[in-house]
Amino acid sequence: PAAGGNAKKPYRLETTVDLTDRDNSPSSRTMPIVTVPKWWPGDVGAAPHFYVIAKDQYTPSRDAPLRISGGVTNYPLPEAEWAAPLMYSVATAADLGLPMGQYTPYTGLTVDQMGRAQFQAQQEGYYQVAVKVFSNGTKTIVDFMVRVVDAAPSMPVAAGAGLLEEVDGWVGFKVGAPAMINLVVTDPQMDRLVLNYVFSGLRVAASTAAGGGGLVYSPMELSHQGLPPGALLYSTAEGAIVDVQVTYDNPYVSHRPQHDAAVSKQNREYVGAPGAKELWDRGYRPVNKTGGSGLNVDALADTLYKQAFNLNSGTGGASVYLWVLRATDQPAITEMEVSTSAAQEGPLRARGFVRVDRDLNEQSSSMKMIHLWYKKGSGPAIVDVSLVDVAVEGQCCPAGAPEMAMFADGDVGMACANCTGGFNLVPANLNYGASMNKIFLYVKHSPAGMVSKQLSWVPQMPGHYALCYAGQEADTVMKLSSTQRCIDMSIRDDAAPMFQPLSNLTTYMGKLLTFKIAFVDIRHNDERVTITQASDGLTLEGARFTGSPTHSVMDVGMNGMERETSVMVEWFPDSKYGGFSGHVCFVAEDDGMGPYRHVDTSRGCVSVTVERCKWWVQTEDTLVQVAARFGTNWLQVWHFNPTILHPDNALPPGLIINTGHLYMVEPSDALSAVAERFGTSITHIRANNWDMGGMSDNALMVGQHMCVVPSSCATAVNVQRTVG
Repeated sequence: PAAGGNAKKPYRLETTVDLTDRDNSPSSRTMPIVTVPKWWPGDVGAAPHFYVIAKDQYTPSRDAPLRISGGVTNYPLPEAEWAAPLMYSVATAADLGLPMGQYTPYTGLTVDQMGRAQFQAQQEGYYQVAVKVFSNGTKTIVDFMVRVVDAAPSMPVAAGAGLLEEVDGWVGFKVGAPAMINLVVTDPQMDRLVLNYVFSGLRVAASTAAGGGGLVYSPMELSHQGLPPGALLYSTAEGAIVDVQVTYDNPYVSHRPQHDAAVSKQNREYVGAPGAKELWDRGYRPVNKTGGSGLNVDALADTLYKQAFNLNSGTGGASVYLWVLRATDQPAITEMEVSTSAAQEGPLRARGFVRVDRDLNEQSSSMKMIHLWYKKGSGPAIVDVSLVDVAVEGQCCPAGAPEMAMFADGDVGMACANCTGGFNLVPANLNYGASMNKIFLYVKHSPAGMVSKQLSWVPQMPGHYALCYAGQEADTVMKLSSTQRCIDMSIRDDAAPMFQPLSNLTTYMGKLLTFKIAFVDIRHNDERVTITQASDGLTLEGARFTGSPTHSVMDVGMNGMERETSVMVEWFPDSKYGGFSGHVCFVAEDDGMGPYRHVDTSRGCVSVTVERCKWWVQTEDTLVQVAARFGTNWLQVWHFNPTILHPDNALPPGLIINTGHLYMVEPSDALSAVAERFGTSITHIRANNWDMGGMSDNALMVGQHMCVVPSSCATAVNVQRTVG
């Protein structure tokens, strides 16, 4: 009912809309089972801990998420209340939607506001726990198991500074370059370890493309599983083999008299071991035969056969050598296979193997093509290879007789499954079909007691990604595991280069102006920024970049350390640039080469001013020379500079001298009137004032300054006429 006499009067209806509870529940990740040692207050050392990784699904950086509306659209909240930080706590029965009494949180678990969970337990066993992550009216519950073991000294240990690592990355750029992301776990008992991990995105868009996720073990045939698109998890090891190559040779001993057909060395193929020297210079080394010696690097082509193992031995074909490249910080080869027919190649490719494109039976009597294959998977790294010629070296067995082995294509050979020193047989005869002589390849994997992986990943979309991992004993009864270690990866789009502002630059005619133009971009070694002078607007005629662009790392912006690209610019303003003033702009463009990258450009400008009527004296300048530059005579220039006591005195370089009269425009002034008053011409005024080059006669503004070089005789006449 109407009240207070408001019946039939207009009214306004106001509503408030609460948008706080948007769909931005924090996304959280952890491994389904986290192992910690038994610990209780009073025990030696610090309480065991681990991290629960959680992020707001719509915030691309590590900044705290913000409220979209501040709660009500009509009344904005103070800036201090915009933030909606993530808050961690142990989940209660109410958080889980359960009645009181159906769930009791474990009292030995505490979680701080960094997601650091501390776990205290006196008894071994499995504990069901749940953590709540709350933000801006929304919550996420992450539940998992904690395994408590009474074997702290025997547990595997993850290498790294702490159990949480933060890594920044950018879409289209390899994460971790140049310092790679390494996952290393060691076992004090030297048991064989496997790596368990979960790797997924924490943003709405990223999580849909993060692969299957989940707990993933790493046997040989499950390489690179459960990773985001484009990610690979390679094995590494000290001195691991990271590449293999094959070369051919035609050594002199293969065609000496009474050994082979009488054909000159120069007319045979592969003379001089082509490609061998190039591989040697790149760090590759041949696999040697037992007892081989005499290799001379300076005469590699003529001595390689003395030491390198010939895989084509006894076939009458070319000498075939196997080369290996070793490295500690590169993806290692984890498996090797040999194919003896085209039918075997498809399945090997499907399993991720790469073929070395050279036939091991080159020029032999065999109709078979033998190829070596390798794979860089998630299994143990291969750290050594050995070649065994059964006719020369025997079976390479540690003890007992060799076993009859069935190889591909029905080939049967006498070989040992294991060789001395921990080598294992690659099941194939490398001389299959070419000779009764059997040649076998053995490989040795990295020793037990350590699992070492390297992440290779070029992100395809921005977001937060969490990689949590642990090393677990594979063959023991207890199967002890390290406490999980997590890597929080913040992946952003590559923004355009950011200009670093400069203060206003002021110079004189005749003085070389040198200044630095710098743009800041992401701190990735693969990012390239090109800087050019803008083609539109004001330009510095004759300006040039000196030297090559320089790169440095600096602390700017919210992303911390960034990479600066800078160039030095030189410009010499000659006599026509007096009165030049304005913004000169430069354009920076970053590198868009590569998938998921895009070219971004940005613009930065600097204010440049050249003083009027001022000349910076050059070496060997005289008053006559200076006067000629400005279309006057030396008497006038001497008149403008009373501190120059004698016109014949040498002008010291760097001295600033006046070249004319600095005049301030008065009401009703025009270029023609000023020219007549000072006995000069409009053309001469324009030549001495850069900003008046295209000015019309009546465009002068009151208070504007201009440089005028008067004619003394004409000025005297005007003065006399005014007085008379």
